[in-house]
Amino acid sequence: MSMLSDRERECYALSYGECFPFSEIAGMLGVSKGSMEVCVTRAQKKISKDSQNSLFLVE
Repeated sequence: MSMLSDRERECYALSYGECFPFSEIAGMLGVSKGSMEVCVTRAQKKISKDSQNSLFLVE
């Protein structure tokens, strides 16, 4: 998760690690729900792209 910005890491961890809904995370961070969705989606894409390039990924 080192490729994520601090905000992306925080949003992703709260969403997937702590299972908070986007609306609740948005309230905690003082941003809109839409901004949360964009941030988490961007983080997911970065993580997916990074895992595709991993040397340890075996198919």
